[in-house]
Amino acid sequence: MKIISWNILANEFIKKADYPMIKGKMLFNRKGRLTQITSILNNVNADVMLLQEVMQAEYNSLSETFEKEYYIIKGKNINWYNKKSYSGNVTFLRKNVFSLSSNNEKGMVKDLEFGLYVKCYFLDDKEKTKKLCENICSLTSSTNITKTVENKHLSKDKLVPIDIINVHLDDISHAKRIAEIKSIEEDIKRGKRVILGGDFNQDYKPKSNLYKLLNRDMGLKIYIKDPTYLIEKKMCIDHLMTKGFARESCGCVVNNFGDDVLQQFNEYGSDHLPIIIKV
Repeated sequence: MKIISWNILANEFIKKADYPMIKGKMLFNRKGRLTQITSILNNVNADVMLLQEVMQAEYNSLSETFEKEYYIIKGKNINWYNKKSYSGNVTFLRKNVFSLSSNNEKGMVKDLEFGLYVKCYFLDDKEKTKKLCENICSLTSSTNITKTVENKHLSKDKLVPIDIINVHLDDISHAKRIAEIKSIEEDIKRGKRVILGGDFNQDYKPKSNLYKLLNRDMGLKIYIKDPTYLIEKKMCIDHLMTKGFARESCGCVVNNFGDDVLQQFNEYGSDHLPIIIKV
C-alpha cells in the first residue's frame, strides 16, 4: 500500500510578506499551483491520499479528477485563532483496495476539530512485498508515468479493519497539540492497524513530548525525519505514521531540489513537500 500526505497550501493563508523569496506571479497563481499538485498526485498514484488545507475550489477539481478511482471523504473546515476558515482535510481511499463496510460491519467517519478520522476496511495484499521501497520519491510533476491500477475483487471476507486519521495540529501551542493527539490516543491504541498522517506543526525531535507520546506511548512508527518545510527554516513537521504493518515498510520526502525553495514551490505548488510511505 502506498500512502501520501500533503499540505497543499490554502489560498486563504497566502500573504506575500510570509514568502518574500517567491514572486507574486507564482505565489498567487492558484490555478497553476493546483495543476502542479494534481499532476504530482496522479504520478504518485497512491492508495491513500491525506490532504490538508483544501479549499472548496480545489476540492471540486480534485474530486472531478479522482472520484472514479477513490472514495473521497471531506472533513469540516478547520478554524484557526477562533476565526472562520474555508479549508480543511480531505482523505482519498482507492476503491479497489478499501471498503467502507465489511459484511454486517459499517465503517465510521468522524470529524475532529483538527482533522478527520475514518474507520474502514482494506484488502491486505501480503504477496506484494518485492521492491517495496524502490524509487518511491523520485517523482516530479512532469514525470511521465504510465499508471497501472489492478482490478482487484474486494471479497468482504478478506477485508481487514483499519483506522486512517488525517490531522492538522495547532500551529502555536505545544500543549494544544498534545491535547489534540491525546483526544484520539485510546482509539489508536485499540486499533490493530492504524495510519496517522498530516501536518503536525512541530519540528521532529525524538525526545519532545509530542513525538514521545506518538512513538513510545502509542506505538506508532515514525518514518519521516527529513525537512518537509523550508520557508522560514528547515523543519520536519509533516508525518505519516503507522501501527500494525510489516517491518518491510519505508518512507521519504519528495524533494528533487535540495534547499532551493523557489524550485520547490514552482514544481510542487505548495510550501510543504509531499511525503510518501509504502507498507
